[in-house]
Amino acid sequence: MSWGLHTILNLRNCCPKAIRSRHTIQSFSDHVVRAIQMEQYGKTRIQHFGKDDKLGFSFQTHLTTSHLCGHFAEEIDAAFLDCFSCKEYDPAAVEAVARLYFLPSGVERVTIRRGILSQLK
Repeated sequence: MSWGLHTILNLRNCCPKAIRSRHTIQSFSDHVVRAIQMEQYGKTRIQHFGKDDKLGFSFQTHLTTSHLCGHFAEEIDAAFLDCFSCKEYDPAAVEAVARLYFLPSGVERVTIRRGILSQLK
């Protein structure tokens, strides 16, 4: 038995307008929460910061069962997204919503089980 599921998405060649839009990022986060049937805890935090090749938005949405977060690299039009929850969810749903909002030319998805309980004792 594991503690939770962690999905990591790397999106390349995203729509430049989408990854630079606070509104799009907020809508994406809200949509993922609904798509994987989670409950949001508090408000999504979205910040635009960095300099040079590190400039971009970052966001974090707390879930009652963990979090959804991401970082957007404007210089290369990329997105790096994470979803972790101790409640089961469909990783393909997270990817589908990311594809819908950010229109990447490619996606790498890795999903792992975190904290195998028998190994934590």
